[in-house]
Amino acid sequence: MFLQIVRYTSALVYGGEHKQDDWAIMFENLFAHSGLSLERLKTFREIVAAGGITAAAQDDSNRQSHYSRQLRELEKYFGVELLKHGHGPAELTAAGQRLYEIIGHTLSALDEFRLPCAGQPMQLKVGAGESLIQWLLLPRLSGLSAAHTRLTVTFQNLKTDETLKQVVDAILDFGVVSRFEAHRMLVSAPLGKLEFRLFAPAQLLPGNEG
Repeated sequence: MFLQIVRYTSALVYGGEHKQDDWAIMFENLFAHSGLSLERLKTFREIVAAGGITAAAQDDSNRQSHYSRQLRELEKYFGVELLKHGHGPAELTAAGQRLYEIIGHTLSALDEFRLPCAGQPMQLKVGAGESLIQWLLLPRLSGLSAAHTRLTVTFQNLKTDETLKQVVDAILDFGVVSRFEAHRMLVSAPLGKLEFRLFAPAQLLPGNEG
């Protein structure tokens, strides 16, 4: 069984030496209209994660009204519907799904920057199946911890599809899987080959019956 480590594909958005000259040009259009804020983006993630505005607001009518207004403001800002209208759990539109992914990775990157600034250890969240965690990852954790003393690692026992989904949604930093199909939002690298062996009593093998 061949193993793959999977992570979100992050594009280099900005780099170079002329930061002071370029920043206004690059982000002028982004902030030309009202309606975009970290709070609104966080609210949108909470609505999706909870399955709807009512659940996200925890039946608080004032908060529910506030969340509804923030969602409308985001949709007006981007000029598209982010959630499909109707009864039942919230369902993302194609644009909403893309924004949900972008928000997750943007907020995760900001939190990764905040942690060392606050003198706190970095957090690494890895998803994999139980057997991979027990056989492959946990035995190597002590070496990783020794090499990176300011790092805390959390393993999540998940099936392959859920692992990949959570990497895309920025819930996990990495996933370790044995099956991976090309995905536009993910990149992978081979970790090696894992072999299985069957052990049985010798007398059960052919030629050893007597």
